[in-house]
Amino acid sequence: MPASLGPTRLSWPAKADLVFTDPPIAIYTWDVAFRAATVVGFFGGGGMGLYLKRTVQSLETQRVAAILLTIVALVTVAELGSGWLRSRVRDWR
Repeated sequence: MPASLGPTRLSWPAKADLVFTDPPIAIYTWDVAFRAATVVGFFGGGGMGLYLKRTVQSLETQRVAAILLTIVALVTVAELGSGWLRSRVRDWR
């Protein structure tokens, strides 16, 4: 098969993975989705955001503080993890 028509049969699996999945974009998308889940939940999508909204409406300040700290901690861990993973992917390339 000519090179202009794509990868050879032996190199197809490796090249197909690189074409269809760009690791930095996949990591960034996961990172954005992780943060957006709380916002979507707050407006009725369910999950941690919905729990936060119900707790805010019932004026349970200690629980609201605990939920907010948990969200901040989860986002921080996700941000550190994705930053580490992005640097590993960037160094690998």
